[in-house]
Amino acid sequence: MTQDGWYDVDDDDVKASVYVEDGRILRAVKVDHNGELVPADPYVVHYVYGKYFDGHRSREGWDNATGIKYSSFRARWRKGNAKIT
Repeated sequence: MTQDGWYDVDDDDVKASVYVEDGRILRAVKVDHNGELVPADPYVVHYVYGKYFDGHRSREGWDNATGIKYSSFRARWRKGNAKIT
């Protein structure tokens, strides 16, 4: 299980961190254009199952990821199916 605390979630576009308690994301912060930490929201892709486009699941938008397991968010982040805004 993931320990409670802050975890960095960075890529080329975003420098951010999420706070995890009991394995779930409670809040997020990111570095803004002034270099200061500001509150942020983690999101994951929302798929509509049963809808297909060229043989793939259809992306329908983004759902707020506050409260989901950090391990699930991290796996989606690696695949490009999560973001912090």
